[in-house]
Amino acid sequence: MLSMLFIILSWGAVPFFIFFKPVKWVSKFLATGLLASQLRSCWLLLKRTGFTTPYSDDHPSFLFRIAEFFTSFPWRENFVPYWNAGVVNSVLTSSGTPGIALLGTPLFLFMPPHEAMLFVFIFVFIFFIPWMTVWGLRSAGMSVSSALVGGILALCADRFYFKWLLHFGTVGAMLACAMLPAAFAFLYAAMLQPRAKFSTYLGLTISMFFMTQWPPMLMLGAPLGLFVAFNTRKWWFSERRTPFLITCLIICILILPTIISTLSGKMVMEYVLTVDGETVNKFDLIRKQVHAVLYEIVLDSNPLLLFLGFGSLLTIPLRRLRNGLAVMLAAIFLISVLGPVYLPNLQLSRMTFEASYLM
Repeated sequence: MLSMLFIILSWGAVPFFIFFKPVKWVSKFLATGLLASQLRSCWLLLKRTGFTTPYSDDHPSFLFRIAEFFTSFPWRENFVPYWNAGVVNSVLTSSGTPGIALLGTPLFLFMPPHEAMLFVFIFVFIFFIPWMTVWGLRSAGMSVSSALVGGILALCADRFYFKWLLHFGTVGAMLACAMLPAAFAFLYAAMLQPRAKFSTYLGLTISMFFMTQWPPMLMLGAPLGLFVAFNTRKWWFSERRTPFLITCLIICILILPTIISTLSGKMVMEYVLTVDGETVNKFDLIRKQVHAVLYEIVLDSNPLLLFLGFGSLLTIPLRRLRNGLAVMLAAIFLISVLGPVYLPNLQLSRMTFEASYLM
């Protein structure tokens, strides 16, 4: 039924593109569509939750971590007397709590976490992420229409994303993952756009900061670093060099607490680095994981992204952007395949929907 509706609407839109000049109305139409989609998403979420915070799976523990974050701020590791008869807790960083806590600070400071969380949820995942994506794409030189399409697709890139966000409640991790497209777009703009503005460097700082608040996302620093290195000649010998290097330094300072607390969280590090002692055929596991990753991408990705996204790797006129996307997608695929095999406790299978977001 939905497929038929999609076909009917697609063919019904053809006359508008043939007989009316799209330049005059497409941007306004897409902006209206994005706002309407966001308002509709707000209503559906409020209706589904009964105007209360979600409580399935890890949602309650995340509420506890939010309260704990503000109690121990600025420290990330602290002693909790009310959890498991008293423990030294270092999961604030590993759960990606700081990103959500900082974005929701105005509400969390004046409301209990269980009352504020639903509204923070709406702000972050329905409004903040799509508009950050729009901002990043505009900074990268995309047209207004293209940027708005990116914002709309940021709302519905992958069903797997909603599963981990709404059902399992890994809220901090999903915020970090959803910031990758904006971070990549801002990075491209800061390096390669002839007239990168202050807003571009500001957007790069904001997006990179929130993207790295869930430690596994730090692994994407390798392909992003390669992207920067491959384009060194383009930005090093230009007026963009100084502001770009200053921005990178600021980002490193801002994410330093995340790196330090990740490495110093002994209990968490020991757990995630634990490998099953059973002797198994790694090649066989990798082969099965390749099939699983491809299956998830095909099954859960938005069909538009699945076909047009991969196709764009062949058609994007900007060669450096095209190559950067190819490197990022390859890195995400490798992490999604090898992570569950060699570091199963990190749950890196969640990285598969990053491919949908980047497309």
